[in-house]
Amino acid sequence: GELVCCDFCSAAYHDSCLAVEYRASDYTQDWLCPCCSTHDLPTYDSVVLCKCGSHRWWPAEIVSDVPDSLLSSKPTQCMFLVRFFATEQYFWTHHGRVIAFTEDCLSGSYKRRSYGSLSKQAQTHAHYMKAFEEALAYYKERVERMEELKLHKKD
Repeated sequence: GELVCCDFCSAAYHDSCLAVEYRASDYTQDWLCPCCSTHDLPTYDSVVLCKCGSHRWWPAEIVSDVPDSLLSSKPTQCMFLVRFFATEQYFWTHHGRVIAFTEDCLSGSYKRRSYGSLSKQAQTHAHYMKAFEEALAYYKERVERMEELKLHKKD
C-alpha cells in the first residue's frame, strides 16, 4: 500500500494502520507521525542536549541535510547528525547520547558557575551560554511551528 511520510522525521506509515487521531488524510498540510506529535523521540529539527566524548552536554539540533564535508563519513545504522549551537560543528550520534531540550534545561547548574573574566574557562562558559540562548530561541520557534501544524488538522 501507499506510505505516508512524516514531515519531521524519517518515519513512514500506512495511513490505514494508524490510529484514527493520527491519520494523514485528516491533515491539510504537513503531517506529524505519532512519535513527533507526542514529542516521544527526537526528530529532525529537534533541539537536544548531546553528549560527545568527555565534553559537557551541549545544545544541538538534529539535522536532515548532511553538509558536503560529511558526505564521505560512514555513520552506523540508527545514527543521526546533530549541529551544535554556537559552534557550527557537526557530530554523528545516536539516541543514547541525546536528551530532549526543554526550557527546564536552563535552570541547570551551569548558571551558578563563576570564572575570572579573562580565563579560558570564562570564554568557554560564555560560548556555552550563547549556545543555550540560540537553542532556546530555536526551541521556541519549533514549538510554535508544531502548534501551527496541529491547528491545520481538518476538523
